[in-house]
Amino acid sequence: VQICYFVFRMIRHFILDDDEFQKYPHEDVNGTVFTEFKHQFLHEFNYDTSSHDAHLTVFQFQREFEFHRPCLEEIEAKNPILCYWNR
Repeated sequence: VQICYFVFRMIRHFILDDDEFQKYPHEDVNGTVFTEFKHQFLHEFNYDTSSHDAHLTVFQFQREFEFHRPCLEEIEAKNPILCYWNR
């Protein structure tokens, strides 16, 4: 669950931050993309993000990544295919 929340917050940041959003190709405005993202995230991970919307803080990637790194490394160790792209 913590990893889902981390991934959600990271992608949310890239969609809702206007400067970041403009760096990547997109087909619609960020509000529409975010609505579709939340729907797809629920569909793919069965993780309802609506309960978090009211109290999300600013996403600080470096700090949050360091906090979640041990869990991510454990997931990678159990699923080596996840590291394949890095070769």
